[in-house]
Amino acid sequence: MKNNIKCFILVAGMLATSCANDQKGGYEVKYAGKLREIMHKNDISGKIAIDSLLERPGLFAVGALDSLSGEILVEEGTLYISRVEGEEVSLSKAKNAQATLLVYAHVNDWKRVQLPDSLNSMEELEGFLAHLANTQRVSKPMLFRLSGMPTNIRYHIIRPLGANATHRERKAAGFSGVLTGEQVSIIGFYSDQHQGVFTHRDSNVHMHVRNDNESIAGHVDDIQLGSNVQLYIPVE
Repeated sequence: MKNNIKCFILVAGMLATSCANDQKGGYEVKYAGKLREIMHKNDISGKIAIDSLLERPGLFAVGALDSLSGEILVEEGTLYISRVEGEEVSLSKAKNAQATLLVYAHVNDWKRVQLPDSLNSMEELEGFLAHLANTQRVSKPMLFRLSGMPTNIRYHIIRPLGANATHRERKAAGFSGVLTGEQVSIIGFYSDQHQGVFTHRDSNVHMHVRNDNESIAGHVDDIQLGSNVQLYIPVE
Protein backbone atom coordinates (compact mmCIF):
# COMPACT_ATOMS: atom_id res chain seq x y z
CA MET A 1 0.00 0.00 0.00
CA LYS A 2 2.80 2.37 0.93
CA ASN A 3 4.53 1.58 -2.35
CA ASN A 4 1.30 2.39 -4.23
CA ILE A 5 1.04 5.72 -2.45
CA LYS A 6 4.65 6.51 -3.26
CA CYS A 7 4.06 5.67 -6.91
CA PHE A 8 0.95 7.84 -6.97
CA ILE A 9 2.85 10.78 -5.44
CA LEU A 10 5.72 10.29 -7.89
CA VAL A 11 3.40 10.21 -10.93
CA ALA A 12 1.41 13.19 -9.65
CA GLY A 13 4.65 15.09 -9.20
CA MET A 14 5.77 14.23 -12.70
CA LEU A 15 2.43 15.35 -14.13
CA ALA A 16 2.57 18.60 -12.17
CA THR A 17 6.07 19.25 -13.47
CA SER A 18 4.94 18.44 -17.00
CA CYS A 19 2.00 20.84 -16.73
CA ALA A 20 4.25 23.57 -15.35
CA ASN A 21 6.68 23.08 -18.21
CA ASP A 22 3.83 23.20 -20.72
CA GLN A 23 2.64 26.49 -19.27
CA LYS A 24 6.12 27.94 -19.47
CA GLY A 25 6.81 26.44 -22.90
CA GLY A 26 6.08 27.75 -26.37
CA TYR A 27 7.46 30.94 -27.83
CA GLU A 28 6.73 34.63 -27.54
CA VAL A 29 6.52 37.07 -30.44
CA LYS A 30 7.89 40.48 -29.53
CA TYR A 31 8.28 43.71 -31.44
CA ALA A 32 10.13 47.01 -31.29
CA GLY A 33 8.78 50.12 -33.01
CA LYS A 34 5.35 50.52 -34.61
CA LEU A 35 4.32 51.02 -38.22
CA ARG A 36 1.82 53.71 -37.30
CA GLU A 37 4.56 55.72 -35.58
CA ILE A 38 6.69 55.45 -38.72
CA MET A 39 3.87 56.32 -41.10
CA HIS A 40 2.10 59.08 -39.17
CA LYS A 41 4.86 60.58 -37.02
CA ASN A 42 7.84 59.87 -39.27
CA ASP A 43 9.62 58.22 -36.34
CA ILE A 44 12.41 56.32 -38.10
CA SER A 45 14.90 56.25 -35.24
CA GLY A 46 16.57 53.02 -34.14
CA LYS A 47 14.52 51.11 -31.56
CA ILE A 48 16.54 47.96 -30.92
CA ALA A 49 20.05 46.62 -31.48
CA ILE A 50 19.82 43.29 -33.27
CA ASP A 51 23.10 41.93 -31.93
CA SER A 52 21.57 41.96 -28.44
CA LEU A 53 18.96 39.43 -29.64
CA LEU A 54 21.47 37.17 -31.37
CA GLU A 55 22.99 36.12 -28.06
CA ARG A 56 20.12 33.65 -27.66
CA PRO A 57 19.91 30.87 -30.29
CA GLY A 58 16.98 30.43 -32.66
CA LEU A 59 16.24 34.06 -33.56
CA PHE A 60 13.78 34.73 -36.40
CA ALA A 61 12.84 38.29 -37.30
CA VAL A 62 11.69 40.70 -40.00
CA GLY A 63 11.77 44.47 -40.02
CA ALA A 64 13.34 47.68 -41.28
CA LEU A 65 16.69 49.29 -40.56
CA ASP A 66 16.93 52.54 -38.66
CA SER A 67 16.32 55.61 -40.85
CA LEU A 68 14.39 53.17 -43.10
CA SER A 69 17.64 52.56 -44.95
CA GLY A 70 17.01 48.91 -45.77
CA GLU A 71 15.26 45.65 -44.92
CA ILE A 72 16.01 43.10 -42.18
CA LEU A 73 15.54 39.35 -42.19
CA VAL A 74 16.88 37.03 -39.50
CA GLU A 75 16.69 33.30 -40.13
CA GLU A 76 17.80 30.94 -37.38
CA GLY A 77 20.25 33.48 -36.01
CA THR A 78 21.67 34.54 -39.39
CA LEU A 79 21.09 38.24 -40.09
CA TYR A 80 20.48 39.44 -43.65
CA ILE A 81 20.46 43.17 -44.34
CA SER A 82 19.41 44.34 -47.81
CA ARG A 83 20.05 47.84 -49.11
CA VAL A 84 19.61 49.55 -52.45
CA GLU A 85 22.12 51.93 -54.02
CA GLY A 86 21.00 53.24 -57.39
CA GLU A 87 19.54 50.12 -59.00
CA GLU A 88 21.86 47.70 -57.24
CA VAL A 89 20.81 45.52 -54.32
CA SER A 90 23.44 44.62 -51.73
CA LEU A 91 23.04 41.94 -49.10
CA SER A 92 25.21 41.82 -46.00
CA LYS A 93 25.37 39.89 -42.73
CA ALA A 94 26.64 42.67 -40.46
CA LYS A 95 25.55 42.18 -36.86
CA ASN A 96 25.73 45.73 -35.53
CA ALA A 97 22.46 46.92 -37.07
CA GLN A 98 19.73 48.96 -35.43
CA ALA A 99 16.09 48.43 -36.38
CA THR A 100 13.39 51.08 -36.44
CA LEU A 101 10.83 48.26 -36.67
CA LEU A 102 11.41 44.63 -35.75
CA VAL A 103 9.08 41.72 -35.01
CA TYR A 104 10.88 38.67 -33.69
CA ALA A 105 10.80 35.40 -31.77
CA HIS A 106 13.21 32.71 -30.65
CA VAL A 107 12.26 29.22 -31.83
CA ASN A 108 14.24 26.00 -32.04
CA ASP A 109 11.66 23.33 -32.94
CA TRP A 110 9.38 23.29 -35.98
CA LYS A 111 6.71 21.10 -37.49
CA ARG A 112 5.53 20.89 -41.07
CA VAL A 113 1.91 21.74 -41.94
CA GLN A 114 0.28 20.54 -45.13
CA LEU A 115 -0.57 23.38 -47.50
CA PRO A 116 -3.45 23.37 -49.98
CA ASP A 117 -2.40 22.47 -53.51
CA SER A 118 -2.13 26.09 -54.59
CA LEU A 119 -2.53 29.50 -52.98
CA ASN A 120 -2.57 32.17 -55.65
CA SER A 121 -2.39 35.39 -53.67
CA MET A 122 -1.40 36.95 -50.38
CA GLU A 123 -5.08 37.07 -49.43
CA GLU A 124 -5.47 33.32 -49.93
CA LEU A 125 -2.35 32.61 -47.89
CA GLU A 126 -3.57 34.92 -45.15
CA GLY A 127 -6.92 33.12 -45.11
CA PHE A 128 -5.20 29.77 -44.72
CA LEU A 129 -3.01 31.09 -41.88
CA ALA A 130 -6.14 32.40 -40.12
CA HIS A 131 -7.72 28.95 -40.44
CA LEU A 132 -4.52 27.33 -39.20
CA ALA A 133 -4.28 29.62 -36.17
CA ASN A 134 -7.87 28.75 -35.32
CA THR A 135 -7.49 24.98 -35.70
CA GLN A 136 -4.17 24.99 -33.81
CA ARG A 137 -5.75 27.20 -31.11
CA VAL A 138 -3.00 29.79 -31.49
CA SER A 139 -4.28 32.90 -29.75
CA LYS A 140 -1.05 34.90 -30.04
CA PRO A 141 0.88 36.18 -33.07
CA MET A 142 2.11 33.21 -35.10
CA LEU A 143 5.57 32.87 -36.57
CA PHE A 144 5.84 30.73 -39.71
CA ARG A 145 8.35 29.69 -42.35
CA LEU A 146 7.87 28.94 -46.04
CA SER A 147 10.50 27.03 -47.99
CA GLY A 148 10.57 25.95 -51.60
CA MET A 149 10.04 27.33 -55.08
CA PRO A 150 6.96 29.59 -55.27
CA THR A 151 5.52 30.37 -58.68
CA ASN A 152 5.86 34.11 -58.19
CA ILE A 153 6.82 36.59 -55.47
CA ARG A 154 6.56 40.37 -55.65
CA TYR A 155 8.83 42.14 -53.17
CA HIS A 156 10.25 45.56 -52.34
CA ILE A 157 13.28 46.95 -50.57
CA ILE A 158 12.97 50.37 -49.00
CA ARG A 159 15.45 53.05 -50.05
CA PRO A 160 16.95 55.63 -47.69
CA LEU A 161 15.41 59.09 -48.12
CA GLY A 162 15.67 62.29 -46.14
CA ALA A 163 14.35 62.41 -42.59
CA ASN A 164 11.37 64.53 -43.68
CA ALA A 165 10.21 62.28 -46.53
CA THR A 166 6.57 61.23 -46.35
CA HIS A 167 5.35 57.64 -46.24
CA ARG A 168 3.97 58.05 -49.76
CA GLU A 169 7.35 59.25 -51.01
CA ARG A 170 9.15 56.37 -49.33
CA LYS A 171 6.73 53.85 -50.77
CA ALA A 172 7.09 55.28 -54.27
CA ALA A 173 10.89 55.31 -54.05
CA GLY A 174 11.18 51.68 -52.97
CA PHE A 175 13.03 49.19 -55.14
CA SER A 176 10.58 46.58 -56.47
CA GLY A 177 11.23 43.23 -58.04
CA VAL A 178 9.85 39.79 -58.85
CA LEU A 179 11.21 36.36 -58.04
CA THR A 180 9.92 33.66 -60.38
CA GLY A 181 10.60 29.97 -59.87
CA GLU A 182 13.50 30.51 -57.48
CA GLN A 183 14.32 28.51 -54.37
CA VAL A 184 13.58 30.79 -51.43
CA SER A 185 13.16 30.99 -47.68
CA ILE A 186 10.41 33.16 -46.21
CA ILE A 187 10.03 34.25 -42.60
CA GLY A 188 6.63 35.64 -41.66
CA PHE A 189 4.37 36.64 -38.79
CA TYR A 190 0.58 36.35 -38.75
CA SER A 191 -1.68 38.28 -36.37
CA ASP A 192 -5.20 39.69 -36.58
CA GLN A 193 -4.50 41.96 -33.59
CA HIS A 194 -1.48 43.99 -34.74
CA GLN A 195 -2.53 46.01 -37.76
CA GLY A 196 -0.64 49.29 -37.69
CA VAL A 197 1.85 47.75 -35.26
CA PHE A 198 3.87 45.22 -37.23
CA THR A 199 1.43 44.53 -40.08
CA HIS A 200 -0.09 47.13 -42.36
CA ARG A 201 -3.66 48.19 -41.66
CA ASP A 202 -5.00 46.18 -44.63
CA SER A 203 -3.11 42.97 -43.83
CA ASN A 204 -2.56 40.43 -41.08
CA VAL A 205 0.82 39.19 -42.31
CA HIS A 206 4.35 40.57 -42.49
CA MET A 207 6.77 38.47 -44.53
CA HIS A 208 10.32 38.80 -45.84
CA VAL A 209 11.92 36.61 -48.49
CA ARG A 210 15.49 35.56 -49.23
CA ASN A 211 16.57 33.64 -52.32
CA ASP A 212 19.00 30.76 -51.99
CA ASN A 213 21.93 32.46 -53.72
CA GLU A 214 21.58 35.33 -51.22
CA SER A 215 21.38 38.05 -53.86
CA ILE A 216 17.93 39.31 -52.80
CA ALA A 217 16.15 39.78 -49.49
CA GLY A 218 13.09 41.96 -49.21
CA HIS A 219 9.56 42.57 -47.97
CA VAL A 220 6.94 40.34 -49.62
CA ASP A 221 4.12 42.31 -51.25
CA ASP A 222 2.33 39.41 -52.93
CA ILE A 223 2.91 35.72 -53.50
CA GLN A 224 1.66 32.86 -55.64
CA LEU A 225 2.76 29.70 -53.91
CA GLY A 226 2.10 26.99 -56.46
CA SER A 227 2.68 23.40 -55.35
CA ASN A 228 6.40 23.34 -54.51
CA VAL A 229 6.37 25.12 -51.14
CA GLN A 230 6.40 23.77 -47.59
CA LEU A 231 5.01 25.52 -44.52
CA TYR A 232 6.45 25.19 -41.01
CA ILE A 233 5.21 26.53 -37.69
CA PRO A 234 6.84 26.32 -34.24
CA VAL A 235 6.30 23.32 -32.01
CA GLU A 236 4.57 24.57 -28.89
